[in-house]
Amino acid sequence: MTTQQQVPGGRREVRDGREWVVLTRTFHAPVEDVWAAVTEPDRLARWFATWEGDPASGQVTVQVLFEGDDAAPEVFGIDECTPPRRLAVGARCLPRTGRVSTGTSTSTSPRPAA
Repeated sequence: MTTQQQVPGGRREVRDGREWVVLTRTFHAPVEDVWAAVTEPDRLARWFATWEGDPASGQVTVQVLFEGDDAAPEVFGIDECTPPRRLAVGARCLPRTGRVSTGTSTSTSPRPAA
């Protein structure tokens, strides 16, 4: 899977009163390959995080990699899952750490015809 040359960055948006950071990336790969890269624990660990748990329960525990040894795992709820086109997940607020809820969403769609 390869990515198009892009400058890293994103944009802030407010949706339903919540702040989001929106990152858009284009992958020149089959939709199934992109889906696997964000839903299979061993593939996700190559570039972002590992996760444990049963997705059918509606949540998994995510350990973000590359943030240092003291980064605490976070519980992510699975808000929407429509394979292989849309995955919407959000980190749940952990009161004991004072962290606020964050959200991420991944959408995949076929490449437009050239």
